[in-house]
Amino acid sequence: MRVLQVVHQSLPRWVGGTELYAHQLAQALLARGHDVQVFVREDDGRGLTHDRFEGITIHRIHTPPKNDRAKFQATFGDRDVERGFEHVLAHVQPDLVHFQHLLGMPAALFWRVIQAGLPTVITLHDYWFICANTKLLTNYHQRLCRGPRAWLNCALCGFARAGTVWAAPLAPAVAPVFAARDFRLRQILRRADCLIAPTEFVRQIYIEHGAPAARMLVVEHGIEPPPIVPPPLAPEAPLQAAYIGSVARLKGVDVLVAAFNALPPEARLWIAGDLTREPEYVRELRQMTSHPGIAYLGQIDRRQLWELLGRVDVVAVPSLWYEVSPLVVQEAFAMRRPVVASRLGSLATLVRDDVDGVLTPPGDIQAWSQVLLALARDRTRLMRLQNGIRPVKTLAQHVAEIEDVYARARHEARPG
Repeated sequence: MRVLQVVHQSLPRWVGGTELYAHQLAQALLARGHDVQVFVREDDGRGLTHDRFEGITIHRIHTPPKNDRAKFQATFGDRDVERGFEHVLAHVQPDLVHFQHLLGMPAALFWRVIQAGLPTVITLHDYWFICANTKLLTNYHQRLCRGPRAWLNCALCGFARAGTVWAAPLAPAVAPVFAARDFRLRQILRRADCLIAPTEFVRQIYIEHGAPAARMLVVEHGIEPPPIVPPPLAPEAPLQAAYIGSVARLKGVDVLVAAFNALPPEARLWIAGDLTREPEYVRELRQMTSHPGIAYLGQIDRRQLWELLGRVDVVAVPSLWYEVSPLVVQEAFAMRRPVVASRLGSLATLVRDDVDGVLTPPGDIQAWSQVLLALARDRTRLMRLQNGIRPVKTLAQHVAEIEDVYARARHEARPG
């Protein structure tokens, strides 16, 4: 099968959950005999280029750098991107188009595929189709959101993101723009042949917002097995913990640091993630760090990831938003490491409380500190949680399920 993936950004320039997933899926499908190519937008000029990265052909449409407002506006149209996509579509002639993300790209790309009579699959990596902020977390008071309320809250989020909170009284005038965006993207959700949600929580959120339940499929992510054998937990040792992921406020890293400050000095916490994306937040974290065992590692590669997981006792995921399906949970379980996670969104289903990890109230520093302190004092409990970890779905198993989704999409594809 010839598959064209569409993604908003890709490796090697961008390293994130969606980018890693899309690239790994492309490689795995390629290894199974499929022809997989990628269409991606780059923020660095103009024109269409073609190259290969780790065996995958990537078609890059280059545009001038876009700020948040320009990315929002791109949903309504971007002729340069549309022309580049039409050229790639005609050149590749795919049997199916898999949309991984459309942030900063026009909704018209989807309808061009429909006009060509091709099957469409969309993976819902976040909440972008129902939330311009992608996270269902407000910009104006950093609280969870269940979606548009007459789009007034969306307008307030837009003002806060642009640093113009003084314009809040204008929300009723701006709300129709967000309503128009919402209408366009919901049409796509209703027309796609198959929609993939990584968890049941994500599926339910989208169904609440009008996505067709009959075409919403739950397909849990899979990962490549670790290249090293997971070492056993030491029966007696100071607590060793790790945070691995984006060093960002919505990830709750400050909650974890504040909680860890109260632990005994011999405990250790390694924070692994890009320290350059939110420099002000990182400075805040360093200033609030008082525990001598907290270390900031910066971005790590896959080899370092497995090595880090091999030497810690527990992995912390203190997110403050409705995580979709963070791969770090599966990676921790693959290395037989329990997970302490926020009792929130998909995390509350991926981690089984007091079976293979501990679920903790999001944002509650005292509760997080108590949980970590309890684990530091009770190695027996840590080892019991380790024994409760189930085998992790492999990437090969996941790809086989994706092939089934593709077959279903081709069978159920409707004329444009």
